[in-house]
Amino acid sequence: GVQLEWLPANGAQAYRLERYDYDRMQWVALQNALRSTRFRDASVGSDRLAVYRVCGHNQQGTGEYSVVYPVRLGGPHVRPGNVQGLAVSRGSFADKITVRWQADPGAQRYHVFRFDSTRGRWSGPFTTTQPEYLDNAEPVASGAWMSYTVLAENQAGTSDPVRPAHGFTNRSGPRAADDFLAAPDGVHASLNANQLRLDWKAVTGAREYFIFRKREQDAEYSFVQNVPAGQLQFTESFPGQAGDLYLYRVSAGSDAQTVSATSLPAAVFQNPERTLVRRRFLLEDRTDRFEGTWTALDWDGETGPREISIELEWSDGSFGGLFRVGDLPARPFSGEYVQGSNLIETEGFRMEVVPGREDESLVDITNRRISPQDVHLAFLRD
Repeated sequence: GVQLEWLPANGAQAYRLERYDYDRMQWVALQNALRSTRFRDASVGSDRLAVYRVCGHNQQGTGEYSVVYPVRLGGPHVRPGNVQGLAVSRGSFADKITVRWQADPGAQRYHVFRFDSTRGRWSGPFTTTQPEYLDNAEPVASGAWMSYTVLAENQAGTSDPVRPAHGFTNRSGPRAADDFLAAPDGVHASLNANQLRLDWKAVTGAREYFIFRKREQDAEYSFVQNVPAGQLQFTESFPGQAGDLYLYRVSAGSDAQTVSATSLPAAVFQNPERTLVRRRFLLEDRTDRFEGTWTALDWDGETGPREISIELEWSDGSFGGLFRVGDLPARPFSGEYVQGSNLIETEGFRMEVVPGREDESLVDITNRRISPQDVHLAFLRD
């Protein structure tokens, strides 16, 4: 799933969260009256692109939608991206070099290659299913510089080689074979009243943690601060301006001066301050967008094409409608209209006028008192 979180909008009493449906080519509401600024979308699967937007609303109207936020979910049918966060130990051990990187959610295995600077040749691949490799081959103990690159693989293909990282052994270093730190997991960033908080899970054997950050457009991460092992959190004032996106990573360090690979990045975004738009118009000016007769064609696969019509009219802020299928008797329904929105809803009925195309609408009907079958169609106004 996808965990979504955003900053509160001034004056918002609830939020409408939408995800784009590529099959229907339209936005679909996941929540219409969400009271929280957090939501977990467990319905989206792996191996796809999910795109989200959110807006706030209250009794006076509806605010602008947020910027569109895409999330790429990895999977076995998408070729893995290039390995990120490659880190190689430098003099931490006498007889081995540790190689670590960030796990790719779509990778099934990794291939490690080593370049020996004294022999001038590559060795490998050394294959592993974990985002780390312990290289204790004989050439490594010489103390010469070794270079490593890693490729990720799944059934859809193999990533490109990552830029090599370099390391070496130190004959006076420790030889303990179990001093191997994993990258921190569960890193989560949150923002409250311009105060940023970073949390993560403990790493076995860690003595301290190192915090790194960068703005989205920056090429490299910068070291921020080290944190004692028992703390497992870091706080600071948000370092950027409204509209900036920052990425944070965490790595672990041990008493033997071993440093883990960095964690997966945690993102935090400071929304530009917006107040809800108080749309100034007469109610009947907006209801004109819905009033009239709307028609669509439907075919059930047996009886041939049938015309479906919806007739809408207004009275004191409420709407009344008649739903017809072919020559069958009309079925009445009614509901309330929320001023400032581009849709009308009642139990099991939803109509949304397509922005920029006032005579086109998208209608969803699941109420059996209105229609004997579910309706998910585009309608045109006569």
